Amino acid sequence: MREENRNGWSRYAPHSNVLWLHYLCDKLLSEVQYVRKPTSATYQKELRKLRDFRREVRQFNSATDILQRNKLFH
Repeated sequence: MREENRNGWSRYAPHSNVLWLHYLCDKLLSEVQYVRKPTSATYQKELRKLRDFRREVRQFNSATDILQRNKLFH
């Protein structure tokens, strides 16, 4: 993120929100321990959606772009 905004944190950079969303997805997938068993169908389905989102999210220009175009939000 620092490279993308050239360490200029005061100006608005819409793609930095995309990078934050990618980071949060990564943390949810790699660092969070969930209560439900990982073998339940619902768990697997939602986990797959989150993995797909993490893989695709960086291609968007802004969080607004994600909301308008990503299948997860339709």
